[in-house]
Amino acid sequence: MVKYATIAITNKCNSRCTMCNIWKTGITPTEINAEQFGDLFKQDYFKDIIDASISGGEPVLRKDAIDVVKSIIDNLPALKHLWVNSNGTYPKRVLALLESVYGKIENEYLCLSIEGRPEDMHKVRGINCYDSVIQTAKLIREQLPKINVVFSTTITPHNSNIANLEHVAELASKYGCTYTFRFANNNDDFYHNSDVNLCIPEEDVTTIMDFSRKFKADDKFIAAQHNFFKTGQIDIMDNCLAGSEFVFVRPDGTMTPCINSGRVISKPMVIKDLGTKEKCPCCTECCFYPMLSHKQSKQK
Repeated sequence: MVKYATIAITNKCNSRCTMCNIWKTGITPTEINAEQFGDLFKQDYFKDIIDASISGGEPVLRKDAIDVVKSIIDNLPALKHLWVNSNGTYPKRVLALLESVYGKIENEYLCLSIEGRPEDMHKVRGINCYDSVIQTAKLIREQLPKINVVFSTTITPHNSNIANLEHVAELASKYGCTYTFRFANNNDDFYHNSDVNLCIPEEDVTTIMDFSRKFKADDKFIAAQHNFFKTGQIDIMDNCLAGSEFVFVRPDGTMTPCINSGRVISKPMVIKDLGTKEKCPCCTECCFYPMLSHKQSKQK
């Protein structure tokens, strides 16, 4: 049974990010409606999902985002963790969405993209949205205090200066938020960015890894990235369970093993050649954390 699902309810996006071309070339022509999302997740192989991540594009650009999300979670009886990922450009829409599900799931999270200091964030995101992200964080912390707010930074050549990580770490502390970061990666199946140079200067990688050991010494995801840059491998991903333990659902209702795979599957299945046809291992949370959870449950 699938335990984890990342669900992109739309690929429409109002950001113009340097590391991602979803907004330009990745728009899905067809988006299924709320009722169809409900019908999809009524299928038996989804009944044991414990972790669902609502993503995009920018999810709240859908006028029916509230109906879509409610339709999804109403059909996931085992759900314990709900994530909503947003660029924070529409604070009131994000608030309305989270209000509609507030208290229904044991653990509810809002993950906000913030790429560093205002000027550097503008370079990365392509729009001036720093203030709206801060406003969104404050609004949720004040009005929906049980929501876990996470600041997430995607590191690119435009914001790899250590000052940006330190800045966001300070913001997270100030507003009572969690903080995580990862390096941008090339992926034509999701980000449509194979032509984008995402190489970080080696001296910046070293500085960032030093920072990560001090700031997030106990974070296994950060540790995995550190090892990836040292060895080119992530041990936990050697026998990837994408397509069986976790799946990625697109706005048109089609399902692939993960965001790094373009293979459409009709039902969860063991994909034996991941890494042969798709880039693997990857450094994305939606793959790493399900694998980590699976490993820990097997150890128990």
